[in-house]
Amino acid sequence: MIEVREVTRTFRAQGRQVTALDGVSLRVEPGEVLGVLGPAGSGKTCLVHVMLGLVAPHSGTVTIDGLDVARHPAQALRRVGAVLEGGQGLSGRLTVQENLTCSGYLKGLSGPQLSARISSLLDLLALAEHRHRPAASLSRGAHRRLALAAALVGDPQVLLLDDPTRGLDPQEALDLRRILGELSRDGGRSILICTRHMGTAAELCRKVSVMSRGRLLCCEDASALFRGFGCLPYRLVIRTPSPRVMSRLAGGLETFYPGARLNPDGQTATVIVEASSPGLVYSVLAFLGENDCQLLEVSSDGEDLEERYLELARGVSGHRYTDRLVG
Repeated sequence: MIEVREVTRTFRAQGRQVTALDGVSLRVEPGEVLGVLGPAGSGKTCLVHVMLGLVAPHSGTVTIDGLDVARHPAQALRRVGAVLEGGQGLSGRLTVQENLTCSGYLKGLSGPQLSARISSLLDLLALAEHRHRPAASLSRGAHRRLALAAALVGDPQVLLLDDPTRGLDPQEALDLRRILGELSRDGGRSILICTRHMGTAAELCRKVSVMSRGRLLCCEDASALFRGFGCLPYRLVIRTPSPRVMSRLAGGLETFYPGARLNPDGQTATVIVEASSPGLVYSVLAFLGENDCQLLEVSSDGEDLEERYLELARGVSGHRYTDRLVG
């Protein structure tokens, strides 16, 4: 279980005091997936660093399975796996297998037990064919999967993910979200996902906290939160293999996905999806993939993320600011 109580952290930047975390409290029970949703600079990465003992809070406590991270860091963090922003923490010179071996040693694993665990993770995360390649030579998607494998090598009961899909192309992000979805359904782990992407939070998290300027503004059931937020327009840019496929897409979207419309332009097309929750977007993406379409871009039309997060938290669907322990 993860428990964060009234954590505050400030920094000096350009001659002024900046509050990165302002009385943050949250709790993630075993088997629960909590999303922390917020724009860049909202404090998400600082929160993860405090939870990992990389940054000391000025006040407040973080406990992992009842162990205080500040007082018992080695014991507490042995229970934790983490994927830092951009997949930090891996050695580009070491191969995939060597990186996982080092991560296993740090978690106290060795010998046949470690070898079996590495083989299992290589298969799970589609990295087996890359096992002898240096990490620096991997694609962004494969590199991020390696970071996830390194986090999982000790079979942790607590998993912290800081913007896991950031910088990935649309297909890589979808592949990683599928893997994370499987992990979240596996049960037993306390999982915290920090992200700026509404779709990631809606797809993977049972509860979502909205963060802005170092404060958690609410913590609600994910489906209720996004239902109350209203209609989210998504823009998908695709390339189709042939005019026949384009025609099939037009008919299929009109028949099965009335919230989507297709605007063809030669071999490429733009699909606009009006969705009351991101779930429809993933159904449409699956349909496009089944028809051998190449996904070029995914965006949300006209969306100022920080304003929309704040609008959501300020009460579009009746939510109010809360300082209480959430979880």
